Amino acid sequence: MKKNIQLTNIIIITIGLAACSFQKNESELKVIKVSKSRVDVAHTIEGKWGTFINGKSYQQMPLDSYKDWQYTTYYDQKRRLSIARRKLPDGKWQVIHFDDYIFKGNDNHNVTVLGICQKDGTIHLSYDHHNDTLNYRVSQAGVANNPDTIKWSKDLFSDTRDWLKKGIPITHLPYPIFVQTPKGNLLFINRFGTPVNGQVRLSVYDPGNKGWSDSWNVTSPEGLYSFGGKTSKSRFAYLNGAHYGPSGRLHISWCWRENMGSVFRNVNYAYSDDNGMQWHNSAGQKIAGPDKPISTDSPGIKVWDVTPNQGQEVMMGQYVDGLDRPHIVISRLRDGEELLPVGKRDESKSAYYHYWRDKKGTWHQNEIYYPIGMGADSERNRAKILSTPDNDLIVIFNNQTKIVLVSATAKNQFQDWKVIHKEDGSWDGDPLPDLSRWREEGMLSIYMQKDPSKSGEPSDLYVLDFNLLETRKN
Repeated sequence: MKKNIQLTNIIIITIGLAACSFQKNESELKVIKVSKSRVDVAHTIEGKWGTFINGKSYQQMPLDSYKDWQYTTYYDQKRRLSIARRKLPDGKWQVIHFDDYIFKGNDNHNVTVLGICQKDGTIHLSYDHHNDTLNYRVSQAGVANNPDTIKWSKDLFSDTRDWLKKGIPITHLPYPIFVQTPKGNLLFINRFGTPVNGQVRLSVYDPGNKGWSDSWNVTSPEGLYSFGGKTSKSRFAYLNGAHYGPSGRLHISWCWRENMGSVFRNVNYAYSDDNGMQWHNSAGQKIAGPDKPISTDSPGIKVWDVTPNQGQEVMMGQYVDGLDRPHIVISRLRDGEELLPVGKRDESKSAYYHYWRDKKGTWHQNEIYYPIGMGADSERNRAKILSTPDNDLIVIFNNQTKIVLVSATAKNQFQDWKVIHKEDGSWDGDPLPDLSRWREEGMLSIYMQKDPSKSGEPSDLYVLDFNLLETRKN
């Protein structure tokens, strides 16, 4: 493990690890708050989907680290697209405000995300879409590979583009995701189309091969699904994430949204060993490729049945542990509760559920017990999941403006979920971790913003640093 972390303006929780078991006589987990660092004053909104835009679960990657520097992106108090960096562990944030791009709406789907291509040191930004034309800008080569010698300024970045490949505009786009490949390239994943008739698309950035590739469809909306006397003829796959495991395998998980209202169903899973070209189900059977994307009819993709009357939330958490086992966290109606009307949710009667695949290929489900409950009428309920070096698990979420960490041990088949830390304070949004720093240093940095004192007012974006110590007992 390396040094502790500190951030500014956006809140990032940093946690350093040792081991995780909560059996009283075997180990103890101690969480130590190291620092609280302010990044900037950031924008909040008054929209029908909520009050925050910096820190949404589907934002996936607003925070990343590389070569001992940490980078974050957000909209500042003047609604300007912004990107900041700091030298780890506790350097001062250096901020770029792009005066040429102002976020004008009140739709908190229109988040900003970043990606770093390690092969050529370019930093990529995508921002402000909800079924809109692509907004994208990229830095000069070498900016991330030589951070100590680079003067941080907006002149390092291109202007806003609507294309990855020149002359080919990208339209109908929300939910962009950048994912680093094991060989140092970069994936760009996005939706094309509507929430109920769309495809997940993928492109690869390889600076050694002319930059961005042509995109291809990973999923298809085609097929029939019937429930409650209605039949849907199209759908979209809402991803929990796309993550590489230690073997270089790319894992995705998702739920389907059917074209019959806000109808979400099932926990689905697939993996690829060639950066998303060919896809396999959990049993290893090849099910899809560019000429035949994953559809509702693809065999073996459903790993757990969640019906449309269980109020499943979309785009939550996924992680791949050190044994290449995928872990998924969703929220849905708690087992034993009366089923809901189709398309409705009741967070006061819901719980987080953890799904994981063992080395034999069997999927398991565990409820993540949290005694306070998720809170009625709360929008702050989307969790993220991580594994420790010992393959124990940590789940992070915002419960009624408190940041909560819970954990469970691999030894006990992840059935011993326990609260290990609550960070009081008035926090807004979904806690989003810096995955690169977690993997490389065992430090957990979480992107977080203060709840505004008044609806629509700006508030501070912070980084919270914690040291999470795991000690064994003989």
